[in-house]
Amino acid sequence: MFYPYNSRFRDRYEKSQYDLEQAIKDRDITANKFKHVLDQLHDLERQVPELRKKADDERAKKEAAVNKLQEIVTNPMQHNPFYSRPTGGSRRHDRDRNERNVVRRLEQALTVERMKYTKLQNEKDDEVATLLEDINKLKRELEIRRDEIEKFKQQLESRTSNDNISSIAEEVDDDSKDYLESWVQTPKKSNIQKYGWKKQLAVLKKNRLLLYNSEKDQQAVISIDI
Repeated sequence: MFYPYNSRFRDRYEKSQYDLEQAIKDRDITANKFKHVLDQLHDLERQVPELRKKADDERAKKEAAVNKLQEIVTNPMQHNPFYSRPTGGSRRHDRDRNERNVVRRLEQALTVERMKYTKLQNEKDDEVATLLEDINKLKRELEIRRDEIEKFKQQLESRTSNDNISSIAEEVDDDSKDYLESWVQTPKKSNIQKYGWKKQLAVLKKNRLLLYNSEKDQQAVISIDI
């Protein structure tokens, strides 16, 4: 099929419009992802101070409990809830054994509390470290999204620039200078009186005359260099 120059220009224009619409859609999708990641980052950053305050409060309570137990172990008879003072007839051996049992129980309780405190401290440190790692990961993703948005912005500016439009127009103008078309009457055969005339599409393109029987023809029936 024969395509005149305005068809080629229309095809280029439609393709440019399609590419532009796709770039705008991609930009909008990336912008929405950027906003979602930014919201997540803000939420995590707000959680950091609260989490640290909570961890500090729990550490303070545990430290107070450990210090209290340490004081009890140091002075078992003064803070001993398990110790019963011997009666006047009790022997010294029973009192010493009672004291040793109390000290052993308190030391065990102190060891348990220290283990709980260490475990809690490690858990909170891991929580904060994980949260900070997530924040840094989101920040890196934000940078990627910023770069993508900037890339789409440059593509849009490039596709809508006057330079590109001018170059297409100039190319079309160059093609149109060497292009003419018109319907003409040509003899069907050498004996015009017997066979008469027929209507053909004449195209003048770059110093060449082409004759087509119809607009749908892909191949010219006659090609003449002029």
